[in-house]
Order: sequence, then C-alpha cells, then structure tokens
Amino acid sequence: MSISVIKSILDFLKDRIEFVKKDQRGIIIIVALVMVIMLTMVALDLHATTLRTYERIRNENNAIQAEWFADGAMETLLYELKSLDAGFNLDKVTCNYGMYKEGQGEKNGFCKKFDSRAGEGTSDEKNVRFAVEIKGRAEDSEKLETGECGTLKKKFNNSCYTVPLAGTGSAGVRCNMYEPSFDGEDGASALVSGTITGVKYPVDQVNYSCNWDKLVLGSGDLDRTAIPLYYEGEDGIVNPFQDGFKANNLILRVRTPCLPCGKPDKNKILPPGTRVCENNQDETVCEDKDRYKLDDKDGDGDATYKVPNVEGNDIVVHWRLYGGKESGSDEICGLTAIPEPKSKLMDIQDVENYYGSAIYEFSINYQKGFGNYYLLDIKEEQGHDICSDPKIDDKDKRKDIDKVLKTLDKPVLTLSVSAPLWSKEGYHIPYLEYQLLTDHPVSNPKMKLEANTIAEGMGGMKVMYRETLASIIDFAVQN
Repeated sequence: MSISVIKSILDFLKDRIEFVKKDQRGIIIIVALVMVIMLTMVALDLHATTLRTYERIRNENNAIQAEWFADGAMETLLYELKSLDAGFNLDKVTCNYGMYKEGQGEKNGFCKKFDSRAGEGTSDEKNVRFAVEIKGRAEDSEKLETGECGTLKKKFNNSCYTVPLAGTGSAGVRCNMYEPSFDGEDGASALVSGTITGVKYPVDQVNYSCNWDKLVLGSGDLDRTAIPLYYEGEDGIVNPFQDGFKANNLILRVRTPCLPCGKPDKNKILPPGTRVCENNQDETVCEDKDRYKLDDKDGDGDATYKVPNVEGNDIVVHWRLYGGKESGSDEICGLTAIPEPKSKLMDIQDVENYYGSAIYEFSINYQKGFGNYYLLDIKEEQGHDICSDPKIDDKDKRKDIDKVLKTLDKPVLTLSVSAPLWSKEGYHIPYLEYQLLTDHPVSNPKMKLEANTIAEGMGGMKVMYRETLASIIDFAVQN
C-alpha cells in the first residue's frame, strides 16, 4: 500500500473523528477501520519481509551453486592438465546453458566437458555460464615495451617477454593492483604507476618486483625452480630456439631483494640494515643502492675491484640446462655451470673474456654495480656438457649454451639457491629474485587456471596456479 493511499485514509479518518465528536453514531465503524488498516499494514510488512528473506535465501543458494559450478569447472581443468605439457594455452572459452544460450554463436568443442554438469538437453538444464582459461605462457602480443630490454643487451628491439609472466611474480606484494602494459597497446607505458609502487622515482616494468620470482634456500616450492624453455602449441611440442623458429636470445637476471624499511629514531638514525621508505611505499620496490650486498669476502660490486676467486666467494645459484637429445629419447643431455678457476685473481678487464658461467656471490654484486643484473646470456656463456664421454678432456666438454639449446627436444632450465645468503654487514638475506628475458615466449614455471561461472545471476570464481613440471632432476655444481 502506497504512502499516498495511507495518507488519504488517515485524512478521511480525521474527518470522521471530527464528525463523531458531534455525532456519536458510527464510532464502531471508525474503530473497525482503524483495526483493518493496522492489520493491513502489519500484513504488508510481513509480506515484504517474507519476500526479502526469500530473495536473500535464493541469492545465497544461487551464489553457492555458482561456487559449486566454479569448483567443478576447476576440477575439469585440473583433469585436463594431466594430459597437457608445459606452456599450453587455452584461450578463454565461454559455455552457455539455459537462459544464457540466447544469442550465442557456435558452441566451442571444449564445452562438451561441462554438458553433464549443466544438465544439457534435459528438463533440469541449469541457467549457468562457464568461462574457463589455462595460461602456461605469454601470448605473442604480451611483450613488455621498454627501453630496458634494449639497454640491457640491445638484442630485444626494446620489447621482451619475461618469466615469470608479467604481473605474476612471487617477489612482488601488490601484483593484484598492477596491470602490465604490453607492446602494441594504445598508450602503453614502460613505467609502473607511482600509485602502485608508492615511490616518486620511475620504476620500469622490467624491473618491477611483480615481474620477478623468488629463489629461497630450502623452502620447498621456492628453493628449486624448473623453467621449461619449450611449450605445447597447436601442432605439438615446440622448442622455439631450434632452427626455423623465432627465439634467439635468453638472459637470466638475478638480484638481491630490497633492504627492509626502517623508521628513524628521535636522532633521525635508521636501525641497522634498513632504509628510508616513503609513506605507503611498496617494500619490494627500491633503487639499486638500497638492495642487499652479498658477503663475497672481497669487492663490493664496484667495477674498480678485482674478481675474488678466493675462499668465501661461494656459488649461490646453481643452474642446469637439460632435455632429451631427440624426440622419444630417454637419454638426458644438457649443460651445467662451469665454476671459476681458483688459481688466481683476474683483473676486472678480463671478466668479459672469462669462460666461467657459475653464479657466485661476487657475480651478483658486480652486476648490481651496473644495475642490469644479467648473470647468464645464452649467446655469450658456456656450460659443461653432461652428454660427453667422461674420458674427454674437460676443455673439450665446454659447449656454447645457445648451440646445445638448439639440439634439445624439451629443454628445461633449473635454478636453485645452494648456500645460505648473508650480507656484507652480517644480516641474513631472505631470498634472491630471478627473471628470464626472452625474445619469444617460453613456458612459465606455473600454469594459471581460471574458472568463472554465473548461475541465475550470481557469480563464482576460482583461480589456481600449478607447477608446470611435477618433478625435476637433481643437480649440483661443486664450489
């Protein structure tokens, strides 16, 4: 009953009451009308409350059903993942049922996997929409457009792909706020917004922490990473570094994390081992000078120091490249890092001609001095051939990484932290950060699975990351 109707009734009753004051006849009618109106208002309120309760319960049930459908869709993706190899991409597939079918085009074949869940073709067909996606590698268009790619090695034409996938790195903490700008997008920018980083200086996308992954000593999933350098495409397994494909360059970057933010005391002195941060600053973002320096017992990453091939400069990151020699082969081949010779100190000018490819504490400090952090370049480095006859002289076992990479059927690069991480000041460094730069997409270490559903207007969503390779081959490089 509308307010205007009630107001009219009340005005009528007011007139009647004035009349009754003069003539007592009709008092019973007035009382009866008041009671009817009160009962009607109570009934209307009860009806409205019942409708609201019904709507709330229905929406809750639909929301639960949407989540149930999202769980079911994720189970389907996980089951499909068992038969898929690294780097597989399933572009977003939308499947409509019930009232959502109206106006849809040709049904994608993948939707058959959801027919039974939705009751397709039955009298109990659900009003539900599924939207699913599997992402195992970057799309061709998902290159970071930045001069940093060109500045680093001048091999990437100012745009490059990253591993981890842009925006998914475990080294960042505000990645849900960051949307990468890719090459070819209107208004694409090479810089991350200061509203995300919380700093006043520019942060290039390539250097942003959300585009780097962690490497941690002895932490399970994070202490050892397997990066497939191949992927499953529409026509089968692709090693993009083989002849006839587009990949030519790959650079491994490794850096230390930022020092923790500290609060100055009343004398404006920072606690030891900390740095000054802006208000609301992302603690994983900093300038190069505010990153840890590893304790290499000599040198500090400055180009005036000598390479310290002495006790105390440890290998901190082990790498290994392996894969089958040919399709279907059980023989595992590849390369491991070549340690530095221990016999002498070499002048810094000799570093460019140095054949060692092991990643030492000083190696990271040295690159920190330049701010580029590249530790392994497949075009310039060599590894120890693990397929060679053990009787062959060690010098003859050194092979160019890019040449060996071309020969492997399903190449995988593995990384692990091999020693405790300490700073020059004696502080424990919690982890290292790594990133691959490539000129063609390769697989991500983790595959992203996403399932979105709508059931009777209510939405459900599930997102899951799964290790691309269930197991990797153990390896070690002797210090």
